Amino acid sequence: MKKARKEEYQNAFRQVRLVVNSIDPMGLIDWCGPEEYDAEVSDILTKLSQCGTEEEIKSMVIQVFRKWFDDPGDLSYYSRVGHDLMIVKNTYSWLKPQ
Repeated sequence: MKKARKEEYQNAFRQVRLVVNSIDPMGLIDWCGPEEYDAEVSDILTKLSQCGTEEEIKSMVIQVFRKWFDDPGDLSYYSRVGHDLMIVKNTYSWLKPQ
């Protein structure tokens, strides 16, 4: 990965982490720290380019948490996740469909 692309990926990862940590759907951040959801963040970032709408992003994030935890928790936590991650997606050209 080229240096500029690697830095962009790291920035996007941090932004997705902030969004996920802000909703903390499993209630783990206070106990485990800000890296707790990094596996989920990685999955989300990998799948983000495949989503075209905020609703698709929200559904994908719920599916990621269902994959990792069997139960995504209280679905009301995800109310803004599609909107917030769409902002991240629109920031990086490599996350937009080609």
